[in-house]
Amino acid sequence: MNIKDPDVEPGSLQYEWIRNYVNEAENALYGADFADPETGYAKYLNVDTYVDWYVISEITKANDASLYTSCYMNIAPGGKLNMGPIWDFDICMGNTKWNGTDGRGPEGYWNRESPWFERMLQDPAFVRKVKERIGYFKSNLAVILAQVDGEAAYAEASVVEDNRLWHNLKPEGAADSEVKTAFRQEVRAMKEWLTARLDWLDRASFQD
Repeated sequence: MNIKDPDVEPGSLQYEWIRNYVNEAENALYGADFADPETGYAKYLNVDTYVDWYVISEITKANDASLYTSCYMNIAPGGKLNMGPIWDFDICMGNTKWNGTDGRGPEGYWNRESPWFERMLQDPAFVRKVKERIGYFKSNLAVILAQVDGEAAYAEASVVEDNRLWHNLKPEGAADSEVKTAFRQEVRAMKEWLTARLDWLDRASFQD
């Protein structure tokens, strides 16, 4: 784990405060009474932010959500350690086959064994919150898909221009109509993937 901001020198008061807080949080998380809401990890972590971050990483199968890279936490003096902001979703939602991982299918757990979250998922209270949030997103699937349509419509003209330069969707010289058709097919596939993914997660126990 590295400190990205503020720019602090190792050994400085700020550095040591952050280091000690994170170490205490991790010790509590892996301690015998980790699930105790008063003395366990919840004493140090804003649990709801970890629930939301984990749920988003599972829904999207984000490749960079393993707490190895592109994962951030934040804390303000007097507060608890928050998970987030969420970051780096270029390889996700069925577009994930990278470094030996294959997340193209909508089924299966994705981030359940990553550091910290593997332990949190041993806490029934954390699992209960995860299931509640997945149920929330499942019940709002129509809103999510409408948002996808809106963003796709906004981006379509740029996608055509991008293809002229990089030929990501269709080969050089393809008509604009061909590029738009290919793009719309990709959008439709992503919406179908998200629908199937939320269906699977809504049935998952996270403790099997």
